[in-house]
Amino acid sequence: MADQRRLRGDRENRADAAATVLRWLIGDDDRIPVRGNAPGELVGGFGDVVRAQEQIGRVLAAAVEGKRQAEADGRNAAAADERQFARQDAAYLEGVVATLVWILGGQAETPVTHVLSRELTTKDLKVERVHAEDVIEQARRPWMADQLPPSWYGEGVKFSINWLLGDSTTPPVGPGGLGPCG
Repeated sequence: MADQRRLRGDRENRADAAATVLRWLIGDDDRIPVRGNAPGELVGGFGDVVRAQEQIGRVLAAAVEGKRQAEADGRNAAAADERQFARQDAAYLEGVVATLVWILGGQAETPVTHVLSRELTTKDLKVERVHAEDVIEQARRPWMADQLPPSWYGEGVKFSINWLLGDSTTPPVGPGGLGPCG
């Protein structure tokens, strides 16, 4: 019932709030069910990022190792389709690495737009996610392919931001350096 009201856009209902909290408690949604500044700090994150820096660092290390392995696989692959899959994996992981390095303050430029970011806000993350979605869509057009990063790079950025904000409970990279599906 509460989910039906939520789909209609009714936000002022106590049942909706209870359903949101319950989804968070059982791990279906990692968005913090509170209003206010810096909800990520309530769960060990920072600002609106619901992931702790140590957790982000572990995922970043796995992504760096996965990217290194994907690049090696691409160089050593005999078949063209194997090289293509390895390039896609490397591009995805490059997007993950660029996003996580940016979030941790290792680079001032955003991963897609290459804008110098000031203090990190949810708006910055969401704007970058929209640009990542543009890369995903536009990179599939042959006349745009040489002007944009690969669509898989955009996927890595988008998936990372979703995870950082709690919109996804699945990290963008698993412990073995593989993407969320691998």
